[in-house]
Amino acid sequence: MRPINERYGPLRINTVVVKRDGKMGFWGKEELQDPGTVFDKLMWKRSARYGELAYVWQGEKLGLVSENGQQILPASFSSIEEYGTLFRLTHPDGYRGFADSKGVIFLPEAAKISE
Repeated sequence: MRPINERYGPLRINTVVVKRDGKMGFWGKEELQDPGTVFDKLMWKRSARYGELAYVWQGEKLGLVSENGQQILPASFSSIEEYGTLFRLTHPDGYRGFADSKGVIFLPEAAKISE
């Protein structure tokens, strides 16, 4: 396993992105973070409210990880956009909903989220 990207805070390293067997994951203070090295692609994006966020993909499905390497949303969505203090989500079946920064998802009951 080798680090491929680091994010630094003013006093410490927040997280290190690692790659193993073609998949990426996050290494933090607690070593390899959940959900491990499972992502096919990631893109860091500056957030208006939450520092930097990592948009992560498993195949075509999109998830969200904090700048500390903690999963906010599982890779279960077709799109995720910041919307004020919430995130606007689109489920692959076309359902639209919202989530908060703690990962609480508000979608119609018919949209099942697999983690």
